[in-house]
Amino acid sequence: MNRILSLCLVVFTIGATQGSVLRADGMMDMFQGLMSNPDAFASSLGMERVKRSNWDREFNLEKMGFHFRVKYQDPSNRLKGGVAEVEFQDFRKFMQGAPVKSVKFVLTADSGDKFADGLFNFNIDYELGFLFGGQDSGRVFYERKMDGDFYEANFEFMSDSEGNPDRPPTVQLDLKSDYKTKATGRLFFDNHIKAKEYQWELDFINQETFKGVFIRPNLKKTYSFEGKFNKGEKKVDLVVDFDGKKYNGYADVDFDGTQGLVKVNFDLGPAGKFDFQFNAKKDMSEAGLKLFLNDKDILTAKLKGVLDQAPRLFKYEARYSGMVVGEGKVRVQYERFKELKFQYLPKTGLTFDMKADLNDDKTLNFLATATEDEVKNFEVKYKLSPVNDDATIGFNAMVDWYMKDRSPFYRFFYNMNCLHCLTSFKFQSNLAMQKNKLYKFDFEILDLEEDGSSHKEVYITTNDKYYAFFSEHFLNEMAHMFNSYQKFYKDFEMEGEYNPGKHLKVTTNREWFQTLMIENMDGYMRKVEFNGKELFKAGFDKTGRQIKQTVELPSGQKVDTKLTWETDNFYENKAKMTFDGPATQKVETEFMWNMTPATKKTFAVGVAGNTEMLGEFEVSRAYEYKYNNGQQLLESKGITNLPYSPLPENLQTEMEAKFNTFEDFMFNSYVILAGEKFGWEYDNNTGFKWSF
Repeated sequence: MNRILSLCLVVFTIGATQGSVLRADGMMDMFQGLMSNPDAFASSLGMERVKRSNWDREFNLEKMGFHFRVKYQDPSNRLKGGVAEVEFQDFRKFMQGAPVKSVKFVLTADSGDKFADGLFNFNIDYELGFLFGGQDSGRVFYERKMDGDFYEANFEFMSDSEGNPDRPPTVQLDLKSDYKTKATGRLFFDNHIKAKEYQWELDFINQETFKGVFIRPNLKKTYSFEGKFNKGEKKVDLVVDFDGKKYNGYADVDFDGTQGLVKVNFDLGPAGKFDFQFNAKKDMSEAGLKLFLNDKDILTAKLKGVLDQAPRLFKYEARYSGMVVGEGKVRVQYERFKELKFQYLPKTGLTFDMKADLNDDKTLNFLATATEDEVKNFEVKYKLSPVNDDATIGFNAMVDWYMKDRSPFYRFFYNMNCLHCLTSFKFQSNLAMQKNKLYKFDFEILDLEEDGSSHKEVYITTNDKYYAFFSEHFLNEMAHMFNSYQKFYKDFEMEGEYNPGKHLKVTTNREWFQTLMIENMDGYMRKVEFNGKELFKAGFDKTGRQIKQTVELPSGQKVDTKLTWETDNFYENKAKMTFDGPATQKVETEFMWNMTPATKKTFAVGVAGNTEMLGEFEVSRAYEYKYNNGQQLLESKGITNLPYSPLPENLQTEMEAKFNTFEDFMFNSYVILAGEKFGWEYDNNTGFKWSF
């Protein structure tokens, strides 16, 4: 299989050097449509043009937080290129559910001195701000230029978030050829776990004959190949040498503007014969795939579809056959915001039908059924109806679940730890909230029996009083889901009484939790009682960048806690937390951090105070992390002064860790006494070194 993959890479190598040339007019068309006629693009989105602007064209859609600007190299000839800036201040207004909050693209295109001469560059700088914090920035770059008689094409996608392990992979593709005598190429891919690199060289003996090498530097492998290119038939005959073993084959590529055909055929010697064929129309309304090994059908597939209004409306059917997958067909039908159908219909075995549709009243219906030999193995019916009248808003949902005992789906849901999915059940849930007071609501979950009767699994209401009921069955199911199942769960009831500004009282039917009482004493202090016993009195206040809380114990002693911070910047800030009490005890903790730079991050914490247990103490730690071209460095320095401990006064500690590769790393840890270091160090080359 590895050799088959390598053969495909060799074919790609030749295709990359002998295939169609990506020209400026093709690439620039994408940019031209946006830049040459931005008024039409902007008006279609309902944007308003900013008449007084430093840009040649500027449009805003303020209510959606969308901005679009264009600056031309030459306003009289927009085809030369320029700069376009696209900004989404809140991307979720355009695409709900996306984890991205803000988006900014800066597109730069330069067609050079002469448009459509094949020399140009195209660049996109992007900035993404994510919904739950963090950001990513980088660029997509493509350039085609001349080096003497050679054309050079360079593509690069790279993220600037070097310190982020979840950043997207780096991709680089470099091609160079004069299309007459020689062609070279390099493909580099790094997913930040393992980097892969491919290189190739191709020499043209004449207009039809060529030879070359394909190199895997990381595996220290080199494959040679030679072949003959028939330009009229668009066919390449190949001989590939893998470790001294030669394999003969050909690759045939044909495209007439409306449909294309790709054939790959190789004689693998004792391993047999490999045949691959793919054909498709340009609009992908029809496509076909054939994969044979030793004349045996490994996989054959035919695809047909109606794509006139894709992606809003389309219909596809794929028929397949093969030694592994068997024989059958798959159907998909989609109409945006209205209907989705999916069918898996093998000639023998388990079939699967799924349909989801959205009615005009926004009711969602879902049905999925699996049958085998006309016997139903699995079926789920789901219906979600919104509730929206003059007074209330909410939903009514119903689930009818059927699972045949020990069906093929049984193991799937068992591994998901969805134990209640292994049997049949009917479930209904209803939620109604008052529009003018959303915290006033009714919520219930019902378990429906076969005869149509029902009992309440969960019932929560806040309309007339705060009341909640959780059935024994529901608690057991929740315990199953979180792997914390235990026997003898009992029904759980909870009732709350709330008088705004005065008190909150909660009672339950559990012995360990009988009552919880929070009572307002004087507008600032609240008294907290649990099961009739006073726990503490507490006050809470928030003003500006300060939060203050006072806790009074039953003994009369008080503890004041105060938190302050300097700015509202999450990534760079300074905060202080003070604990004052009980009696004369006091502790101050300071935090300072800067996570903004891409290559350097700092964090420091210091604690100082005077307590009965520690005396007048002080502890501080400072951390610094650096990242530079794959080299990582973490340094820590600290001071510890604990008078009531056996440690020396003002004890200094140092720690350092360096990592370049798994063959080049070091870490150490020391304490400093009387100016001398005591500790240990480990280096990958020299091993452990102790200092005592």
